[in-house]
Amino acid sequence: MSSTVELPAQQAVSQRRDDWRDGLLMVALWVWYALLSFPIATVDAFEIVSNQVLIYQGAGLLLFVAAAMILAPMRAAEALGRLTPAQLAIVVIILASLALQFHGPETAVLEGTAYTLALLLVAACLSGLWTMPPDALANCLGGIGIVLVAFGVFSIAVFGWPQGRMVGGIHPNAFGGIMLAAFVTSQFRRGYPMMAVKAVSLVLAAAVSSRFAVIGCILAYLIFELSARPFGSRTALMGVAIVTCLILVATVFKDVLALDDPSRNLDSGFTGRDDQWARALEAISEAPFGLGFKRPPVEDAGHNGYLRWLLEFGVLGGSLAIAATLAITLSAIVEIFRMPDTVPDLRRLGAARAAGLVAVTFASFFQPQLFNLGDVHGVTVILMLFSLRIGSRSSGEGPFVPAARRPSQTIKDTTSPSAQDNIIKLSHVPIRQPC
Repeated sequence: MSSTVELPAQQAVSQRRDDWRDGLLMVALWVWYALLSFPIATVDAFEIVSNQVLIYQGAGLLLFVAAAMILAPMRAAEALGRLTPAQLAIVVIILASLALQFHGPETAVLEGTAYTLALLLVAACLSGLWTMPPDALANCLGGIGIVLVAFGVFSIAVFGWPQGRMVGGIHPNAFGGIMLAAFVTSQFRRGYPMMAVKAVSLVLAAAVSSRFAVIGCILAYLIFELSARPFGSRTALMGVAIVTCLILVATVFKDVLALDDPSRNLDSGFTGRDDQWARALEAISEAPFGLGFKRPPVEDAGHNGYLRWLLEFGVLGGSLAIAATLAITLSAIVEIFRMPDTVPDLRRLGAARAAGLVAVTFASFFQPQLFNLGDVHGVTVILMLFSLRIGSRSSGEGPFVPAARRPSQTIKDTTSPSAQDNIIKLSHVPIRQPC
């Protein structure tokens, strides 16, 4: 009987310990996102570098990595063992890119090498977050949305409503990228507060006319709503309502995207950057084998994350990384529809993951970097791209299995000798055959 009593108590203590670790890890992640966003409200949008902001970014990064390594070091190792072949291919490409660092000044070589290794470490730590139980994962990612939308509200309160797309000294595309990350992460958690986060982040992205952010939010919402639950009359009615709204407010939508603004044709926004992309293609042709991660000048990357990959990892490595990214995104969409309807919580997480991947990979066409440890968009891309598959958790393995479906260890431990004797006695009782 003692083993029967001790086991639940041990499980309760272990559960409380895991809850504390999850809570502290969440706080560390939220603080990092806060330090990535709030300090830029004090910086001129056209200032190339600010030591003060770099200090905040570095402090947040070190805090999160230290928390992940101290509180849950095995989660990162477990996550690496569960990466898909496409995700592992990106890891291999990043590792191989270390060979491209050995050119130019020694300081640049050391910085590029250190940044590459730091990227791999952060990717492992962020991937480890996906081993949390479903409720904890939803709270963790939903909390990011609250932090980022709080930054948006804070900026509006300090600087006032955007004038000419600018919120104080914050670049509109940086502001829009933060609002897109808020929208994407808020979909992981249920509740009216998360609905408010989505509404506010979309409105603020539209207020600065950040085209990629507005379209990214719409894509994320549509994919989530169409896949989070089985297709039915509610989903069909929602789709009709969305199309109707787009038709009725076509003029407003056109103004938000500034489709007829001649000042935003070739060097800004959704429809242009042709000259910058051409310059990036020329730089790629001059260095087809790549320059190494974080080594190319910003002006040569075309303000496009995928072109930057081709310039950093080379035509071969960059193309493979882009193909792997596409494979990860498509597989995330496919796995939602293979997920049974009996696990709605997991289906919701899978739908939010797929929607987030589509949104951030689309936005990366108009963001200067996909991987950036000092930028909200760059960190969110890493978080989504190295996320673990959700569908596998419905198979009866791992911490994502609903409690009702987890095999009970109590039954195994309560088979004391007396209980075993009773089982043996019952096995010898004759069974009456039916007439």
